[in-house]
Amino acid sequence: EGEIKIAKRIEKGLNQALRSLSGFPLTIATTLEEFAKVQAGEMKLTDLLTAYIDPNAVDEVAIPKPRQAGDNNDDDDEEEEVDTGPDPEEARVRYEKMKRLNTRALNASAKHGSDAPQAKKLREQLTEQFLELKLTPKQVDKLTLGLRQVVERIRSHERAIIDLCVRSAKMPRKEFIASFPENETNVNWIDGYLKGKRYSASLKPQAEEIRRHQTKLIALEKEAKLTIAEIKEINRKMSI
Repeated sequence: EGEIKIAKRIEKGLNQALRSLSGFPLTIATTLEEFAKVQAGEMKLTDLLTAYIDPNAVDEVAIPKPRQAGDNNDDDDEEEEVDTGPDPEEARVRYEKMKRLNTRALNASAKHGSDAPQAKKLREQLTEQFLELKLTPKQVDKLTLGLRQVVERIRSHERAIIDLCVRSAKMPRKEFIASFPENETNVNWIDGYLKGKRYSASLKPQAEEIRRHQTKLIALEKEAKLTIAEIKEINRKMSI
């Protein structure tokens, strides 16, 4: 019973992580690219996924039973079905559906905004479709790494900006922390501090470099098709 509880807890944690990860558009783009490699013969389907998950199935976790003395290996071999892996045709149907949903979700976000009801509904459908694929551990690691790398790029630019403002220009850290969040991609943000502050004279020479880093963050938002805040929220949920 203890093993089953532990296994269920691990499975639940993985499912929650994948649900969060599916909200990152580059996750879906990457898994669609991986399936394209399968179709092109550049990759085996079993390197991408191991099974399909029925969302309506009874929640069970299989725990291997220890073999009893005297078990006949030959009989077991004859009775057991040979696992040939996921059905390729079913994979094609599922991935084509995911591709269509992804296109519609991206179009809805671009047209109405990512917070629009129609965009959210399509993303939810996309998430459910994604969660019906039991990806290999290697694929899960690859998708997770994709998110982590984008987050690290964001942090790199933010560290550079705080260094320019706080260390170089002597802006009080508390003032920076109170004003910069939600202004990461607002290139006019710095203008409000270039006059009337005791550190304005030392901040002015840093302004161009600060805007350069903000422009990089704008490019990251376009690449990820999410705002900086949305990317951070997905990463936060992944870390829970």
